[in-house]
Amino acid sequence: MQIQFVNKQRKYPTEQARALVEAILSELETQVTFCRQMEKKGTTCALAVTFASQTQIRRINAETRGIDQVTDVLSFPMLELGDGKLRAPLQASDLDRSSGQPVVFLGDILICLEKAELQAHELGHRFEREIAFLAAHGFLHLLGYDHDTPAREKNMLRQQRAALLKLGLNRDTATRDVQGDLS
Repeated sequence: MQIQFVNKQRKYPTEQARALVEAILSELETQVTFCRQMEKKGTTCALAVTFASQTQIRRINAETRGIDQVTDVLSFPMLELGDGKLRAPLQASDLDRSSGQPVVFLGDILICLEKAELQAHELGHRFEREIAFLAAHGFLHLLGYDHDTPAREKNMLRQQRAALLKLGLNRDTATRDVQGDLS
């Protein structure tokens, strides 16, 4: 999987956050069928992850969802997927062939590290776990997973938890100096 990172905030260094995002998305990639199916066809999945400031994510949340408040993560899928399956066949325009191997762009994930830090404190777990959770949550939304019904929410949460546990990022991990975790 190809991940393009963009840093639009200045409060936190992003090297460790990038590594966490790469690790959780790599783990999820092994769980979801869509990316595995694409790989079998010789197509690489790609996405963009932006670390946004509170001001930026609030503005984007207001513009795109009509909710004028800071949020933790936003996802903007490029394909019509439902629970990891295509709802309509891929079109030639869905693939980028400029590098030789076809690439399908899944979409964009925006993560507000400042909001993630606040939530980690509120929930009593590590900043790293919150970043990985938000990345997993955003990625699953790109693949058409949702929490709009109890059954779909259960499925989405199960996948997130499994990936987090594989990386040792369960909720029982002791809280540390949260901002210091990414220094």
